[in-house]
Order: sequence, then C-alpha cells, then structure tokens
Amino acid sequence: MSDSWMCKASAVLVFMFLSCSVVYATETGLDRVRALFEEGRVLHAGMTHELIDSYTGERQVIHGELWISKDKYKIKADHQVVLVDGETSMVYNERQNKLIISEYEPEEDDFAPSRFFSDTDDLFRISEVSAEEDVTRIVLLPDDPFEIFTEVTIYLKPDLTPLEINAVDQMENLLNTSFSDAHYLESSDSIFTLEYPDNVEIIDLRK
Repeated sequence: MSDSWMCKASAVLVFMFLSCSVVYATETGLDRVRALFEEGRVLHAGMTHELIDSYTGERQVIHGELWISKDKYKIKADHQVVLVDGETSMVYNERQNKLIISEYEPEEDDFAPSRFFSDTDDLFRISEVSAEEDVTRIVLLPDDPFEIFTEVTIYLKPDLTPLEINAVDQMENLLNTSFSDAHYLESSDSIFTLEYPDNVEIIDLRK
C-alpha cells in the first residue's frame, strides 16, 4: 500500500468525521460532538476504512488506530503512521524506515481539520435524521455543488462516538469507515508524538 493511499485515506477519514461534527443539530447530538473537541477532548478508536472504486469495483481496505483532536490527528495503519499537528505533516513508513516531513497548509488542503471547526463554515445541511435502536442515523448533503462528497451518512452512538460513516464522492466512489472501541480522552501532548528509530531516512520537503 503506497504512502499516497495511506495519506489520502487518512485525510478522507478525518474529513468525513470532522466535517459532520460541525453541523449544528441539537436533536442529533452533533453540536455536542463539536463541543467536546472545543473542550480539548481527543477521539480514540480502532477503525476499518474501505474505498470502493465506482468504475473498476476495486476495494482497498486499511485497518488501524486513530486519534483526532480539534486541530491534530494521528493514524496508525499498515506499518505507517501519519501525524498532522496543524503546522507540519509527517508520514513514517516502518517497512522502508523512511520519514517524510512537509509543511501543512490548511488553505490548500480540502481535508484540513481546522476548516471544519470554524463558525463560518457551513459545509452540509441535514437531509434526514432517523433512529435505529440506540443509534442515530444522520444523512448530510452539501450546500456547495463542488464539495468533494455528494452525500455523507453518519451513525452516532448515545455516547457521541461514531459507529460508522459512509460517504459518496463526486466520482461516485464509496468510502465506508467503521469504528471500534471509540471513546474520548483528555488531551495530552504524548498522544500526538511520532516515534521512529535513529537511523531513519528523513525526507524533508519543507521550504
């Protein structure tokens, strides 16, 4: 699995969860999810992320572990770790023993977490809300016709953790992410660190 796929999958995953989180809807609890991030909480969960190509039918699946805060995220999957701290993006490939460092520029990143916590952002409108036993199902549609996702469905548990997020993009590709053992942690500097050996090959793309 390539570094680019890992980065793209990570970004898409964070995009789907955080963009859904900013939609104000008291009856769905998504406003309370946003409040948790504003308070400094960190979402920690196991995850399975699946991308289904609409043209070829090819399926790509990654299994891993994630941590998401208001302006940072870290994902471990497939012998790789992606860490974004709001200023710098780092990708460590364990098999290649390679670390790629680049400047993180949210204004050039459609998936920037900080983008989805601005009070001025209005990315999606709620199209449908329904209850399925103890799980709330929320269907979101974009207000912007050029938005990368044409439909997002989020399944939210009573404790405000996501159970599953499904999305359809402009190319009609399907992106399905399921979460396991999801819970919120108190913020800690130790969460968003990246460990690698002293002999790692470092590729620094920063200016």
